[in-house]
Amino acid sequence: MIKKIRKISIIVISSLLIIVLLAYALLRTPAVQTYLVGKVTNYLSEKLNTIARIEGVDIDFFSKIVLEGIYVEDLHKDTLLYAGKLKVDIQKILLEKNIINLKAVTLQDCRVNLIQYKNEKDLNFQFIADAFDDGDTTTTKNKKPLKIFSNQLTLKNVDFSYNYEADTSSYAGVNFDHIHLKQVNGQFENIKIINDTINANIKSLSFRDKSSFQVFEMSTQFKISSKEMVCEHLNLVTNKSKIKGELKFETNEWDDYNDFEEKVYMRGDFVDTKLNFGDIAYFTSELEGINKFIVFSGKIKGTVANLKGNAMDISF
Repeated sequence: MIKKIRKISIIVISSLLIIVLLAYALLRTPAVQTYLVGKVTNYLSEKLNTIARIEGVDIDFFSKIVLEGIYVEDLHKDTLLYAGKLKVDIQKILLEKNIINLKAVTLQDCRVNLIQYKNEKDLNFQFIADAFDDGDTTTTKNKKPLKIFSNQLTLKNVDFSYNYEADTSSYAGVNFDHIHLKQVNGQFENIKIINDTINANIKSLSFRDKSSFQVFEMSTQFKISSKEMVCEHLNLVTNKSKIKGELKFETNEWDDYNDFEEKVYMRGDFVDTKLNFGDIAYFTSELEGINKFIVFSGKIKGTVANLKGNAMDISF
């Protein structure tokens, strides 16, 4: 009797193993993956009441995801997101703890288009969050914050824009209500995202704004939240300046950047820094037309409108 039970057990386990292997083999085939992704994107399009599609997919379950031709429209039928290629290497996902651990993420040929339309209080991606909000607020207090960790992030040819349509100013410099960063390329390590706070070691970052302000090379230990933006061990090369040291921006809320001269408090500790007033003029019209530079070391603090220095060594 025991031998029969053992034999049946071996047959059942073997059969289940074969079924699992066959299922996994099927899920690894491009045709099946494309079919499943098609079902998912159709569901999302109907739920979001907009167009969402993915042109190509390669999924190694529990390990790697490669998506190509990702496209999502906002409710005004404008592009919200397009990504030529998104590759994610997964390390571990702990749903019960709201933790996502990733080995590496690569985003290539991407367009992110954030807009706050006139007479609308939210950005154009809010409808996605609203679509999946079940309205249950009973567990909000005890809900664990989402935590995302990644060993590496690579950006290749990313285009990012943010437009606040209610603002009609025509300032030619860097306008935080109308940002458009082109050709964003970067290498990031040890990324941590917890709620609205992001920490990362920026190994290299470059981009140019529509105002012609350009960052050719940036490396720093970086942190940003609604209250502060911190750059430690900063090495920054812009249009005409080379900045080395530590830099911190302090704010009460994100909107303070819209009044950069008066509301953003700066703290800096610089070494052998070459700063051209022409670069500062991209952020404040008061210095527009001044194409002079200073070389300095020392500490600064205050707003652009009320900036003070300490232990400064300056040549002009």
